[in-house]
Amino acid sequence: MLELTIPASPTRNAYINEQLTPSPASDEKACPICYGDWNADKEPIIRSHCNHTFHRECFIAWLGKEDINSANSCPSCRAVCFPKVEHKKETGLTLDMSFLFNTMRSEYVTRLPAPSDHRVKRVVVSDDEMMRMAFGDDLDTD
Repeated sequence: MLELTIPASPTRNAYINEQLTPSPASDEKACPICYGDWNADKEPIIRSHCNHTFHRECFIAWLGKEDINSANSCPSCRAVCFPKVEHKKETGLTLDMSFLFNTMRSEYVTRLPAPSDHRVKRVVVSDDEMMRMAFGDDLDTD
């Protein structure tokens, strides 16, 4: 039986350190990111895995910092260079909205006052109506 092994996707740093290869200037007149002229003596030139050429520092700046949500694709063709890692800024005020919504919904429904005649009346409330009850009418409706 033939077993196929898929290599692990590189991290941002591994991609920068291992897959950006030094390159001569391309046929284009300038770097497609900064539009500056090619001058390998001043600014190293690299070729991406998808064969596009950039100033090394321009391409690294395009990818952004590792600790924030940033680009993970080639600026020319949008080929994915490495898996995108989503970073969340955690603070005491950060809430998971789905958790908040589900908690608010269950708390609100369990605290509804009982009807005065003690008969159970079932009311169906849409998610939009529930959000309006919780946050008011100033919700963005896309």
